[in-house]
Amino acid sequence: MNLAAHPAVASLTPVFLLMAIGFLAGRLQWIRDASVKDLSNLVFLVLIPALLFRTMSAVRFEELDLRPVLAYFPAALLLLAVSIAWRGFNRTSVVMGMAGVFSNMVMIGITLVELAYGKAGLVTLLTLVSVHALILLTTG
Repeated sequence: MNLAAHPAVASLTPVFLLMAIGFLAGRLQWIRDASVKDLSNLVFLVLIPALLFRTMSAVRFEELDLRPVLAYFPAALLLLAVSIAWRGFNRTSVVMGMAGVFSNMVMIGITLVELAYGKAGLVTLLTLVSVHALILLTTG
């Protein structure tokens, strides 16, 4: 079997290459410390919301498959509840529980899902992203 043709390897290779390029750019001072905050604000406040809006604006609500949402959130909420109960009912345990269940669906997930599953997978992922913070932060 050709390992390079495996879907997981094909999907992960661009992600790891971008991580390596970012690491190299930081080490070589191509991106200075002062500009990291601006770059981060650009990505989180402009580019990711624009991607979310562009992708979801083409989807009709009637055609949206909510089964992944119904499968994901009971498991995430159960993990959050167990984590809080295990550590005790205080602010620290809520923060630690949120850190455990609040996944990285945007920065890594978007790239991997789009490469592996295309636009249909991206719509499913962004449906989860759209309500992820609302449900988990409200519960926490």
